[in-house]
Amino acid sequence: MIAGARALRAAIFDHVLDAQVLSAILGINYKVVTLCDYLRYAQHREALLRVSQERRNLLPLLPEIENVYWSRKDLFSRKLWVLDGRKRTIVDYVRFNTAKNPFHSFESRAAFRWLCKAQLTVVRRWVLEEGGCKDIVVLENLAQANISVHIPAIAWCHLVDMRPRIMQLGVGEVAQRLYRAFAVHCANLWKERGFAAVKLWLRSEQADLGDVADWLIAEGGA
Repeated sequence: MIAGARALRAAIFDHVLDAQVLSAILGINYKVVTLCDYLRYAQHREALLRVSQERRNLLPLLPEIENVYWSRKDLFSRKLWVLDGRKRTIVDYVRFNTAKNPFHSFESRAAFRWLCKAQLTVVRRWVLEEGGCKDIVVLENLAQANISVHIPAIAWCHLVDMRPRIMQLGVGEVAQRLYRAFAVHCANLWKERGFAAVKLWLRSEQADLGDVADWLIAEGGA
């Protein structure tokens, strides 16, 4: 039976699963991929693979978008995602979104550019992971903070994670200085002590930006 199961598995990979489609699905969410998930995405193979080839880092956005829009060649264009003086775009409509926590259009081009250039793992965190917030305020602050130091993806994920207390700071210099200070510390720690030290520090209470935000809101900002 074990040999038969192995043969069946090999046959599925040889004759059923498309390696390109499976690769794109793993880009969306690599943790759990069922055969039902595969079949659901395979129905839209052409659109899925085009996004994978052109904007692979934005693949995690697809499950949150109604699949009738996946075939649009301008799906991730500025016209659809940035207000540019308009009151709303198609992104703001219920029919565009599949999730209870919908997308909202961006106020600035810079924030959308930041998302388009972000690493796939960071985009996935912003959209899909537990606590994924899709909060535009986070990206607006990160775009305007002009962080120039290099930090690992896990640190970027920490920054885009949902932090309700940081959201209270809004878009402004206070939040942006906090992000810059955090990034500089991560960069120095990474350079001096390595990735393991950064990972350990991010799990500690010292890396809880919410506590810092509480102080900034109460008196630190002033």
